[in-house]
Amino acid sequence: MAVNEDDHAILLGECKWLNEPVRKNTVLDFLTRAKHAIPEPYDRWQVTYAFFSRLGFTDEARAAASGQHCLWVTMDDIDSLLRNV
Repeated sequence: MAVNEDDHAILLGECKWLNEPVRKNTVLDFLTRAKHAIPEPYDRWQVTYAFFSRLGFTDEARAAASGQHCLWVTMDDIDSLLRNV
């Protein structure tokens, strides 16, 4: 979790180290739990959800967060970024 009070921006994230892509239920569960971390009034905050996964995400998982601002990061993404540093 990262909060920028001046800009009313908040980043909420979760990392999963599974032997399969992250599925829809995992995303929905996180979105439900994450709402409890957003200060009231909720509509004052620009919320970004960050999902980190060892083996990616199913199409259904990505669709479950439709309408939300999300970052979808895989180990391959991190590896690629580190190799280019």
